[in-house]
Formats: sequence, C-alpha cells, structure tokens
Amino acid sequence: SSNTVLDIIQDKYGVMWFATIDGLNRLDGSQFTIFRNNTDDVSTVSSNTITCLAEDIYGNLWIGTTNGLNRYIRNTGKFIRYLNNDSRNCIKGNNIRALLADKEGRLWVEIKGGFCDVIDIKQAKFIHLSHSSGNFEGDYFYHQIFEDSKDNIWICGRNLHPLMIEGSHPFKTIQNISSSIDKYLETTCFVETKDHRL
Repeated sequence: SSNTVLDIIQDKYGVMWFATIDGLNRLDGSQFTIFRNNTDDVSTVSSNTITCLAEDIYGNLWIGTTNGLNRYIRNTGKFIRYLNNDSRNCIKGNNIRALLADKEGRLWVEIKGGFCDVIDIKQAKFIHLSHSSGNFEGDYFYHQIFEDSKDNIWICGRNLHPLMIEGSHPFKTIQNISSSIDKYLETTCFVETKDHRL
C-alpha cells in the first residue's frame, strides 16, 4: 500500500507483515491484504501510519502506530486498541515508536515523549518507565528495542542517545549510555555478535 515500509516481520505461521505509512500489509503466500483505519469502526487498526510490529510468545501480533497500540485477532481479522486514557493501567502515550516482545511474556513499548511501557501480557498490567527524550524529538521513525543475550534491554532511535535497562532489574530506572561524541547521536539499531559484542 506504500513504498515507505517502517517494519517487517514474519509470524509463526510464515505470514509476512509490513508496517507502512499507509496501512498494515499482510502477505499470505502470493496475496496481499491491506488493513486500514476506519474512523467509524473501532475494530479497525487505530491509525494508517504503522510504525512497528511484534509477535509475542503466545502468538499475538502487536501493531504500533502514531495513534495507539493494537493487537490483531487472527480468527476475526479485527483489532483491539490500546490507547492512553489517563488511567494507570493503559499506555503512557499514543505515538508508538518501537515494540519488543521478550521471552518472559512481556511487551516493551517505546513511546514518544521519553516513555517506555512494559506490559505483562497475561496479567494485562502496565508498568511505566521514563527516560530522557530525544534532543529534537519531531515525528521521527526508525527506533528499536533490542534484547541481548544477558536479558538487558536496549533502546535507540533518531536523536536519542542509547538507553539500557539491566536484565537483572527489569524495572530499574533506565540508564543513558554516555557518548564521547559532542553531537546528537544517531543510533538506529543494535546487533549482537556470536561472542556477545553489541
């Protein structure tokens, strides 16, 4: 539906999913299906600007957008929306920048404004963490949440210094990773080598 693709994943069924700025695209074999927002139907995806995707250990597909978090219901083709409503047990904001489903059954949600939410998927409980926001936040894409082999969580993105959450204390205050660079750091992805170097 768009040449601007912000994220791609393949789910456990072998289906390819593409996050674009004009809807969520599913490729099942040779056929594309496009999911877009319908303002008159709350069971559709909450925005056409799809920023990130993740599949959790239970097989749920999560979709981040510029207007909320969504969970796809496979047997109906509908979506459940998770939006900020000023209560404690909801996401901290609606502009979702990155998602990570970890091996403990939690969903990490990086949110514009210097927030990272951790959702216990089974218990449907939200924990809100905060960190310094980007130097020039803007409406940038290309953020990432990465889990390393020691269960540390790393967050990076446009105009955002790398951040780390220790795996042994997953709800500890997020640490800024210092940089000798005197300019705004552009870190958009992490990769870990076989000898555990990041």
